[in-house]
Amino acid sequence: MRRGGGAWGQEAVVRGRVIDDSGDALPAATVQIPDLNVGVYTNAAGTYTILLPAVRVSGETVTLRVRVIGHKPAARQLTLSLGEHADD
Repeated sequence: MRRGGGAWGQEAVVRGRVIDDSGDALPAATVQIPDLNVGVYTNAAGTYTILLPAVRVSGETVTLRVRVIGHKPAARQLTLSLGEHADD
C-alpha cells in the first residue's frame, strides 16, 4: 500500500491515497496517527485527509498506520510541521 500528501493554512495536513500493488484504490481503509489519537477512513477513490491544528504540531515524528481488510497493515514514520506532508 502507498500513501501521498498535501497542505493548507496554519495546520498540518496529511493527505493521500491508499492503493494496492496493482494501483487500484482501496476504499474504507483505516488511516491513523495513533501518537495523536486521530484517524480517518479512505473514500471510494482511496483518498484521505487528516487535519491537525498548529498546537498539535511540534516537529515530532509520528507513525502513520494504514489497515485494510484483506491486506497486510502498513506503517511509516512522518515528521510533522505546518503545511504539506507527503507520504509517498
